[in-house]
Amino acid sequence: HVNYLDMRTPIESKRLLTENLNDVQRFISKGGYRIYPQKVDGSIKDGKLTVNHTWKNIGVGVLPNNNVALGYKYKVAFALFDKNNGIVSKWYSDKVEVSKLVGEDPISATDKFELGEIAAGKYQLAVGIVNKNENDSKDITLAIKYPKVIEGEWVYVSDIELKNN
Repeated sequence: HVNYLDMRTPIESKRLLTENLNDVQRFISKGGYRIYPQKVDGSIKDGKLTVNHTWKNIGVGVLPNNNVALGYKYKVAFALFDKNNGIVSKWYSDKVEVSKLVGEDPISATDKFELGEIAAGKYQLAVGIVNKNENDSKDITLAIKYPKVIEGEWVYVSDIELKNN
């Protein structure tokens, strides 16, 4: 797996571009990691948000979340947004470790999150990979062509309605 192509020196750059052009072109199109949510759907029942989700890395590199320096700080997360795109609540999934997304095999999981005191109403369900150590900053952009972004890097999944229990 390759996360980078070292072209810092003119000699190495020239060699790669003349002797390994196909590899350079492949790296440009697939290099690094490209985390892609193949499937995300949510439903509400009995005061819980159930999210079924499947993830795949469509690149050839690894998101090195398991590196000691990163300390597993990146988490798959889900959030509900109100009609004004304000975040109402968010949850982390502990069932998908992004550093394990390597190769062709997707990872699927189902999470159930308590809704607590969230008022009845219509919401937008969103997904993202957040940095839990830095105020849930969205350092990782999901590999989705033309995503509907709600806020930051939070990507719209679907409208969802919470009815009175």
